[in-house]
Amino acid sequence: MTVPAAGAAPRWRQVPGTVAAGASWETALLAWVLTALPMAVQLTRLQYTLASIVPALLAALVVALVVRLHWLAGLVAAALAVPAVMLRDSVFSGAPVVLMLAVVVMWTVATGAFRPGWSRWPVPPARRLVVLAMMAVTAALLLQTGVRVPAALVCLAGLTVLLCLAAPGPVGRAMSGLDPVVRGAAPLVRANRWVLEKLGHVLGTVVGVVAMLPVALLTLVVWVVQRVVRFDPLDPPVHDGTRWVERTGDDAEPGRAFSRVTVRDPRGGGFRTRKLAASTLTGVAFLGIGAAVALSFGVGQGTVDSVAAQLSDDEDRATVTAANCGGEENGAMAAQESWPLVGCETTEFALRARFDGATTYRFEDYAGTWVNVKDGVRRTWQPPPCDCRRLTVWWFGGSAAWGYYQGDLVSLPSQVARQAWEQGIALDIVNYAAPGWTLGQGVRKFAELTTTEPAPDIAVFMDGANDVVLQRDRNNEGRGTDESEIAFAESTIDKVLRYGPFDWGLQAPDRDEGKDPVQSDLQVARHAMNRFARNVKLGETVASAVGTTPVFFLQPILPTAPRRIGAANALSAADAQQWTTMSPEMRRRIPKGVVDLSDALDDVDRPIYKDYVHINEYGAKVLAGQMLQDLGPSITAAQAAPARD
Repeated sequence: MTVPAAGAAPRWRQVPGTVAAGASWETALLAWVLTALPMAVQLTRLQYTLASIVPALLAALVVALVVRLHWLAGLVAAALAVPAVMLRDSVFSGAPVVLMLAVVVMWTVATGAFRPGWSRWPVPPARRLVVLAMMAVTAALLLQTGVRVPAALVCLAGLTVLLCLAAPGPVGRAMSGLDPVVRGAAPLVRANRWVLEKLGHVLGTVVGVVAMLPVALLTLVVWVVQRVVRFDPLDPPVHDGTRWVERTGDDAEPGRAFSRVTVRDPRGGGFRTRKLAASTLTGVAFLGIGAAVALSFGVGQGTVDSVAAQLSDDEDRATVTAANCGGEENGAMAAQESWPLVGCETTEFALRARFDGATTYRFEDYAGTWVNVKDGVRRTWQPPPCDCRRLTVWWFGGSAAWGYYQGDLVSLPSQVARQAWEQGIALDIVNYAAPGWTLGQGVRKFAELTTTEPAPDIAVFMDGANDVVLQRDRNNEGRGTDESEIAFAESTIDKVLRYGPFDWGLQAPDRDEGKDPVQSDLQVARHAMNRFARNVKLGETVASAVGTTPVFFLQPILPTAPRRIGAANALSAADAQQWTTMSPEMRRRIPKGVVDLSDALDDVDRPIYKDYVHINEYGAKVLAGQMLQDLGPSITAAQAAPARD
């Protein structure tokens, strides 16, 4: 306080001075939120796990706060904390780590939180360029432009800082030309600052309330437990059973205020029982609330894959329900009654793979609302009892044939059976298809079943996409010319066989021996279709031996259809470029007798592809009509043949 002259009012001055509003803690934290949110969205879209992103973002928050305290400590913390946390997960490459670190540092520069005591530090007008660049980084991350664009913008911001350090005078004079523009935009800047301050206050209030809700709930739980068991852990120790008593005597400054004595505890077993009950009930309540909070955070991210991955791997684990299933928005699935629960159930089912000698892997039984599988057979609509000739159809293929993202009774094979019954044809379809299977796996399953089950009248195979995709993956590993049988589990099994067992997340030794030159997309399709043709011949041979009529289909995929019938994010630019070469080669090289369904969905008037290969239930209905038409000659021949025993 400054002592005034007589009659004057006293003047107060705060020491140290208040922090400027533009560089306050709230502004720095809000800048971090606006940066972290799009970064999390981008990294999630790049297939990085949420379990890796959250610790990295928390580390970035710590760095931002430390930078506020001291710029050098902040840089050291960023150099150590962020890469260390992110490199915990081997799926992260160096580019996202460097990008995360650079974005955090540049945002601290832009907000003024990073202000070393250098005389040549950029003047405020020059720092506006950094702010503009970082706003562009945020927009690039939200628009899913990949890593290169935001990285280039961060480098541009860094070069701006270096230029300001090297030539502050010329930069200041050049930027002074923008002063009229800055003055004209002053009202907008003030309005923006006011919005940010209000938004920061609201966000802080909401976060505080949400954070305190569990605390309030736990307090209520503890009070209820105390009232039920009549035990209060906060009671003062004034009863006879305490083992500590207050010291008495003339010593004004005793070494200890209390001394240890041994006294008889008059409280009986009832007190100890109540105390044990209180501890047990409180512990159970804490665990239950913690589990509920953890589950809510896990489901809240809104991705079907993460919901299924968080469920326990135990045999008796609870099936996903409408309450714990968060579905992603997708233009092809919005009008489907079963969505998003069918997406959660199909994804959870696909996590239950087990080794199988004939097909490399199979799936365990599953019981849900829309997905039900028993002994490798998915529930399928069956025609009612009749005196008509009933035909047995075994159905094979990958996820598209199995009915991924489609309910049991409206899946592709169910739609075929329904439409056949409308024409007076009773088809008892047995759906043996499985997510991820290739034609070779379906044919081997067909051959195995013919040794244990009565052969069917017709065997249907719908494949193609998985055969080519897996050949492309094999090509990326240097085995593009290998046309041997293939499965999605190949890469993992191959590493175990070559290098021995290893822990998940640890990379196997780098071995380059025996790798082929990388094949072109055209060659990948050729090698895949060579194997496809051999499996068609094998299926025909097995079917001929047991008197079954085989029908092979080349499945439809979005790259061969009009893009308007696919969701907005159904096909990435990179995949579209590859399929532009591979899909025409697939169609040119399909074996004689295989039905090409590539154009079967071209006339649909709405989005039906959720991704480049899976269609919704309406698309399944349209495709079923075309498949039933193509099956017509085989159905007619089977009806004319003598009935099977």
